[in-house]
Amino acid sequence: MKLTREASKLKKKILAEFEITDRAGLEILDRALEAFCRMREAELILDREKLTTTNRWGELREHPCVSIERKSRAQFLDAIRRLNLDVLPPNHQIGRPGGR
Repeated sequence: MKLTREASKLKKKILAEFEITDRAGLEILDRALEAFCRMREAELILDREKLTTTNRWGELREHPCVSIERKSRAQFLDAIRRLNLDVLPPNHQIGRPGGR
């Protein structure tokens, strides 16, 4: 899957901030970014078509993209956790900034 411009920028930022050099880590990152692209695509469809749809019997149902968005978001976040990217980056200051 070809990454979107937004996903490519995110990949560059992640690689600049975290040291991911092993093949497995790079594959996990690629899968995370594919899920990110799918999530964004589903979001765009939902923005245009809304959260619900009507089935052939006229009943209101959840739009199929709601499930796609939810699953893709979960896949993206799971991959980020597997790469340990959900921790603070190096040299990050915890707490309030220095005051008076």
